[in-house]
Amino acid sequence: MYETVLSHYGRNNPYTETFDTIQRGLKCCGVKSYTDWLQSYYSTKAEDLPELGVGAGNVGRVPLSCCSDLGLREHDVNCGVTYDKQPLFTYEPYLNTQGCLPAVYGKFYQNLDLVIGLAVGIGCFQLIGMLFSMLLCCWIDKKKRQEYKTGGY
Repeated sequence: MYETVLSHYGRNNPYTETFDTIQRGLKCCGVKSYTDWLQSYYSTKAEDLPELGVGAGNVGRVPLSCCSDLGLREHDVNCGVTYDKQPLFTYEPYLNTQGCLPAVYGKFYQNLDLVIGLAVGIGCFQLIGMLFSMLLCCWIDKKKRQEYKTGGY
């Protein structure tokens, strides 16, 4: 996930679209936090786009998919990138600051009972399938033995 943020986002369209979908759906930004974007290719590549901040560790931008509902309302055109060159942390109210990794873990644990139920259900279904296949093999073997004993009649 971190490799996607650092190297692939903005270069490879499927990675970009997938990560944008995750960030919008879970209302998260970056892997651990929105600051993950500061060292990314996406944040540092664009000479033609304005910087979001000045100062060590603050220069960069985040994707539009990182913007909170408030950020999209107040900065609908350039949320994630701004022209007044303030440090990135000053835009925290406009960004989803939670990282996506904790958000994914949270969704997983929130639905853990469903995941366990599905796993147990699939396991039971496979055991029943194995039982029926063994019964079928025994039935076929018994049928062949009867045919052999009676000479095929």
